[in-house]
Amino acid sequence: MNYLFLDIDGVLNTGQYSNYLVDNGLCETDADGYLFDPEAVKNLRYIIEKTDAKIIITSTWRLDGDMQALWYNRKLAGEVVGVTPTIQKELGGLVPVSHKVSFHVMSPAKSKSLYAPTANGNA
Repeated sequence: MNYLFLDIDGVLNTGQYSNYLVDNGLCETDADGYLFDPEAVKNLRYIIEKTDAKIIITSTWRLDGDMQALWYNRKLAGEVVGVTPTIQKELGGLVPVSHKVSFHVMSPAKSKSLYAPTANGNA
């Protein structure tokens, strides 16, 4: 079984796409939050198809709602099977247990990074 530990901000929700939407007078959000960059969504689909990985969300988005519903509503590739836990800091703030790991696929036997090709075909 492969697992993809996925951050959202800066990975699926990119500043470049957000700027594009704002510059063109388009809405940046839907009922589930900020819209995802279509190129990033395409890259996610490529990675899921190549690895058959299950998704574990590491993003702070996991704190605000149902990630499985978001995946279903937006018809995103893959299956969200979990989220990383949080720990309490001394001052009471939530801190993610894991670090940002964008598009990192893990299997029990080995761990490897897989990079989706860019628009020009380079990884």
